Amino acid sequence: MQAHAGRGAEQIRLAPGRYVYGAWSRRAGGPSLGIDLTPEGECSAACVYCQVPRAEARKGRPWVDTGALGAELSAALAEPPEGGWADLAFAGSGEPTLAANFEACVGEVLARTAPAPFPLRIYTNGLHLGVAEVERALVDWALAGGQIWIKLDAVDDAVLARLWRVSLSARAHLGRIWGFAGRFPVGIQTTLVTGPGLPSFSETAEGIAAELERAVAAGAKLEGVHLLGPSREPGDRDAARGLVTPTAEDLQRASAIVRARLSVPVLVYA
Repeated sequence: MQAHAGRGAEQIRLAPGRYVYGAWSRRAGGPSLGIDLTPEGECSAACVYCQVPRAEARKGRPWVDTGALGAELSAALAEPPEGGWADLAFAGSGEPTLAANFEACVGEVLARTAPAPFPLRIYTNGLHLGVAEVERALVDWALAGGQIWIKLDAVDDAVLARLWRVSLSARAHLGRIWGFAGRFPVGIQTTLVTGPGLPSFSETAEGIAAELERAVAAGAKLEGVHLLGPSREPGDRDAARGLVTPTAEDLQRASAIVRARLSVPVLVYA
């Protein structure tokens, strides 16, 4: 699950649906219209702090019924909560870019929303950047004014493997992110945790800030940085045992480290 108001958060009442849900989002600052393309929890990572109970990456590329998605979205747009929707976000129970017809899903949402009176956001772990269909969809999203927020919890292979429970090259992952960000702006979302075998909050912030500074100097377009603490109980409590989540003061200290190196907005969410 991406760091967003997911299905376990405070719910906004909507007609029952498979793909569209409403929840209160700390980042949107109000009711968020969520798009969940992986309602069965498929994800290419198994983050130890995630609220979805999975012990390892859950494989699979679900096929989304775009007709049902469009109908659910139209119904939600027709009956917004009081004050209206604060944003629309692809997030939910897993990694949205795993959907086998992700490009068609993005097209369906854009056809019913753009230009929208609220921000359009995709929260992704970025592991599928470089897949042709995923990149085409993200380009369409960016050209329509949509924001793309990519997860980056560490810049070290061992730390990423501990947090995400997948084996990957941090440099290759970063290369994919900056390859895309050289053409279109992206935001970076970092969930801060520490514990046995993990760097401190400040050490993580220093590593992330140094990497972002290098990327921007090389031409990456950076929209902003979000620093978050986990907002809900982890689904796999055994894996999360010993983890320490940041206080508001920890997040402010981490944000000061990032702000010292970058001139983009840095926001914190406890």
